[in-house]
Amino acid sequence: FRMEEPNIPGAVLDKDHLHRCDSVEFYMEALAHSPYFVRYILTMDGRQTSFGNKKLETAIHKGENFWNLEFFVPFTPVLSWTHPAPAAWQDNSDIRFNVVRHRMNKDANGRVINEKSRWNPSTLNSPFDMRGFGKLLLEPIDKR
Repeated sequence: FRMEEPNIPGAVLDKDHLHRCDSVEFYMEALAHSPYFVRYILTMDGRQTSFGNKKLETAIHKGENFWNLEFFVPFTPVLSWTHPAPAAWQDNSDIRFNVVRHRMNKDANGRVINEKSRWNPSTLNSPFDMRGFGKLLLEPIDKR
């Protein structure tokens, strides 16, 4: 993901509250068509918190007026990270997920501005409502 940020030095990086930082939140259902999901908050300075009890592999790069975030999600049911492991994801499965960008920056007067954008904007107000999640389709892998 590439986040445009014309004011990298003004980015808010709250040391105590990751959800109050310039960050990306990633939500993914824990098991196909289940009511459970995991949530991650990944910040511009490389910190992360998980509500699924497993850290993600990440890479972050800060440019002149942007920052990039890469993260690796193992495609095993993430519910198995905290519960007994169910069957693995199958080819052609769809996984519901959502990505939310929090652009937390200070204006010229020092006030914090919080701009939010979602990968799947919908009429639903909460990023926690799975009815508003998008779908990621897993294509079959050629196993030759």
